[in-house]
Amino acid sequence: MFDWTRLNGRTSSTNTGPTNDHTTGTSAGYYIYIETSLPRRFNDKAQCFSANIVTTSTKCLRFWYHMYGSGINTLNVYLYNSTALGIPIWTHFGNQGNTWYHTKIDIQGYSTYHIMFEGVRGNGIMGDIAVDDISVLEGSCPACHDKVDLVYLVDSSGSVGSINFNKEKEFINNSLSQFVIGHNDALVGVVTFSTVPREQFKLNAFLDKAALKYAITKIPYLTGNTHTAEAINFVNNHMFIPSAGDRPDAQNVLVVLTDGQSGDHAKTLQEANRLKQRTTVIIAVGIGSGASKSELNGLVSDPSYVFFVNDFDALKQIHDTVHSVACNLGTCADAIPDCNRFGPNACTAFKGWATINCAHYCGFCHANTATTHRPPPVTTILKTLPPPTTTTATTTSSCVDVIPNCKQYGPTVCLGTYKPWASRNCAYYCKLCYALTAVVPIVGK
Repeated sequence: MFDWTRLNGRTSSTNTGPTNDHTTGTSAGYYIYIETSLPRRFNDKAQCFSANIVTTSTKCLRFWYHMYGSGINTLNVYLYNSTALGIPIWTHFGNQGNTWYHTKIDIQGYSTYHIMFEGVRGNGIMGDIAVDDISVLEGSCPACHDKVDLVYLVDSSGSVGSINFNKEKEFINNSLSQFVIGHNDALVGVVTFSTVPREQFKLNAFLDKAALKYAITKIPYLTGNTHTAEAINFVNNHMFIPSAGDRPDAQNVLVVLTDGQSGDHAKTLQEANRLKQRTTVIIAVGIGSGASKSELNGLVSDPSYVFFVNDFDALKQIHDTVHSVACNLGTCADAIPDCNRFGPNACTAFKGWATINCAHYCGFCHANTATTHRPPPVTTILKTLPPPTTTTATTTSSCVDVIPNCKQYGPTVCLGTYKPWASRNCAYYCKLCYALTAVVPIVGK
């Protein structure tokens, strides 16, 4: 048995653990993690207990986790009532990539308990597991009731193959797991593409999730070339229209899955820009070495909305992330009740944190999203906060890349629309090393 460690910035080992915390997205914020370097051994366990929780009602446990490294083993969550540990209420295993993931769990049937996080050491030093932003809300965990018109554009070209095409369909169904389907919630349409695009079903085809997921399993694989531009044009003209179920008060979201490069790069970006001008948010998933990083970076609405996986099997590692992006776009609300106490400076100096927690206050909402009520009361177990406005200092930053995978995005991310993002996150890679200023927080957990 060993202890969890509280840390800001990178862990001591390379190719494992997070670069920054989840809350602030900077080296100033803290998280907890298990350090798996020697003398730790295979299957050693670290346990972290919450304070005693007394309740007679259902509660919702929310947290973010990071499981990156070739030696990742297991993260377990238990309810401990002083007499028995029982089985985990949540468990996750293996390398999930260098990304923070969000999850939520309903807790019911206990009157007094502790929440216990258990990290299990794997076979090697590259097994650092981290947790951040743990909170408990009154009531059941909210499903995604956001009003989203969600279209999946699925690569059906010859390079995919029928077996991998089935894995794409499994990914779609997994990513829909927490959406509520209905007239006032999410509607889903699917288009496959190869040489020509093919509408599988419109947004208004299914109002029942079970029927929707069954229809996805029956989508046929039809081979051909990778004509992405024609496919995006088809979505623009035939899917996001009223007769196909598109709603004027719903956020349009397009999720593109592809393992290759389009036949016409310039035309593909042109069609994507036409769609984005209609306030459609585009998310892209690139699969394998054949996916064009520069093209997908140009497609998406934000650099953080493109995801790359090594192969089709790895799609199961990111369905939660794509869901988190798509689900949280449909409405605009502050996740915490007191954003105004941090002031407008927090919206720019800590934009990553502010986008998640203070989207409405900071004006980060998309043009056709609706303002919602704030969430129910939260009991915070572990949280990093931006600094009060009176405890900041200005300094000139060193020229480093804040995130470890800037090369993955390619040089196109350094230019145009994404240049401000690149100057904050990939200054060294993009050669943007002029005198940047940053707000330095004086904070802790």
